[in-house]
Amino acid sequence: GAQNIMEVERTCNIDGRWSEPVGECNSPLDLFKAPQNGFIPGNNLALYTNTDELRCAWYCTTLHTDCVSFEVYRDIETNRPHCYVSGVLLNETITLEEPKFGITQYFERINPDQAGANNASGRPSNYSPM
Repeated sequence: GAQNIMEVERTCNIDGRWSEPVGECNSPLDLFKAPQNGFIPGNNLALYTNTDELRCAWYCTTLHTDCVSFEVYRDIETNRPHCYVSGVLLNETITLEEPKFGITQYFERINPDQAGANNASGRPSNYSPM
């Protein structure tokens, strides 16, 4: 995939060490429309447990070449987030359903035709490999 390049700056500190870079990677959530409540039944390419919206967006945009949307489900009792990455978009025949035992939010790619591996520009700050 295409690499996103970002210019960062460092300054030389009085102690002769370089400062931390100035500038941040864009959030992978920037590649998605505002979330809608609900889910598409049976659409999941993969499930990641205990995975929030930011990390789910990262997985969708880097690990799954056919991911065009994702859903994050939160159980009422635990409030733990579970991420479903998906290759399905809403249309006239595919509509969102309401979950019975929690809250699910559906996130759709702004430009689904640009979906593909390694197109998020950076890791979210709380990223760590599973």
